Amino acid sequence: MTNRLASVLGGDAGAAVLPRLASLAAPVCGQPWNAFAADAGQIVQAAKRIAALFATDAIVIEIDASDSASTVEAVRRLAAEGGRPVVPILPGPVTLAATSDADAAKEVLTGIVEGIGEARPALLLFDESTVPASELAGMGARKLFNTLRNVTSYFDVPLGIIMAIPDEDAADAAVRLKPEAVIAAGTADAALLDRIAAEGPVAGIALAANDTAAASNAAALAATRPLIITTLGGGPDPLPVETMHAFMGAFSGARQP
Repeated sequence: MTNRLASVLGGDAGAAVLPRLASLAAPVCGQPWNAFAADAGQIVQAAKRIAALFATDAIVIEIDASDSASTVEAVRRLAAEGGRPVVPILPGPVTLAATSDADAAKEVLTGIVEGIGEARPALLLFDESTVPASELAGMGARKLFNTLRNVTSYFDVPLGIIMAIPDEDAADAAVRLKPEAVIAAGTADAALLDRIAAEGPVAGIALAANDTAAASNAAALAATRPLIITTLGGGPDPLPVETMHAFMGAFSGARQP
């Protein structure tokens, strides 16, 4: 199996396409994700089945920071198998701090990242897509990310952030957080993606799975630059199988070895 994610992280042009899987559990596995979310063994089997059906470039596991034990264990098992790359997605520290406080968010996320770090997932993503970019530009956000980046660096796990990139200020704020990947939530301007990539991080785009026009545009961008492609949270659930086949199909030309 070609490891497209490793190629893209290494700077090769093309798309690594790693959609979220949970919304496909019901149509593919016969029951919604939350029906087995407390069972690491069932999570592993469902995630592998969904990823194989759509030939995704990684197995994405979304982790609920308030109830993470089973999903963390699933990440560890999947990574130990050595099959498709594993990419956990966590709520970002600024997102989580909005429902508690910065110290609590840092403590919770540090514990989770330490729990999965030894498994060496291919990439760890923090989802800050609902946070205004301006809130990620301050020293408070940088301190939170510094702490978490120290943990991921210790385990040699690349860190990525999903956030809105509406303008150059947002792109620069993302770079100052010092992630290995910056994934623009929703629409993405080619010039802004290139501005990010020029500073070191691999760029990417998080799209709505049912937005075929955006997928086609992203595939065209990936023809000349490395891009990580994932899907936004909060979309239709269950997601029709045909919708995901169309999403993956939009990137067929950009995923050639």
